[in-house]
Amino acid sequence: MAKRTTRPPVDPAVEPATDVDAPRPPEPERVSVEDIEELLTKLPGVHRARVTVNDLGYIEEVHVLATDRRAPKQVVRDIESLLAAKWAIRVDHKRISVAQVRGMEEYLDLGELQVQSFRMDLDKETGLLTAGVTCMFAHDPQRLIEGRFVGRNLPSQHATALASAVVNAIEQVPGVASTIAIRGVVECRVGDQAVLNVGLAFLNWRQKEDLAVGVALVRGDIQRAVVEATMDAYERTLRYPPPPPVLPQDYFR
Repeated sequence: MAKRTTRPPVDPAVEPATDVDAPRPPEPERVSVEDIEELLTKLPGVHRARVTVNDLGYIEEVHVLATDRRAPKQVVRDIESLLAAKWAIRVDHKRISVAQVRGMEEYLDLGELQVQSFRMDLDKETGLLTAGVTCMFAHDPQRLIEGRFVGRNLPSQHATALASAVVNAIEQVPGVASTIAIRGVVECRVGDQAVLNVGLAFLNWRQKEDLAVGVALVRGDIQRAVVEATMDAYERTLRYPPPPPVLPQDYFR
């Protein structure tokens, strides 16, 4: 599928040159929506960007998800200046929406969450099973998060117990939803490979229940697969939640 492109607007009030010998201005550069979105995410504090264009290729809306370190109006001005300087694209500030998430700045500075180790211990006296996981951040390996889950030693629930320990660690990450529940841990086969699926239920920005699904190959190690699939669900949906649609007039009344 061809990429949708956008182009700088042409002022209809400017009369075209009538002199056939006059030099023609250079053809405006066509830019894909994906290129614009990628460029906007390089602005300080901007985490994600979504751009919509009309059938003629002109920008209709710009939605960005940003940290709360800078004022929304400053982010909007940066977007306007960047597009004008890079591609001569002029966008009215009323078409730009900025959604800010408190605490995201700290999270972005920490980098990717990585699992350092995991374990399952059985207390023979009480019959309780303790699942634990230790996670670290890529940009700050000294900062560790411990996830823990304690429950009855039921073999059918071992995978769920370990996934719950990973979820307990995820819930401690700044900016991540604090209400996450295990929806299911299911093993299936794709061809000749055993595949583990983990479903995590969480509340989205509408306060409606949503589902994040992670997948991992078992490869003879079910515990490792549980950890990888749970982290995959986190990376796919919970780490990068889609920005809520914010009406431009919310910021420019």
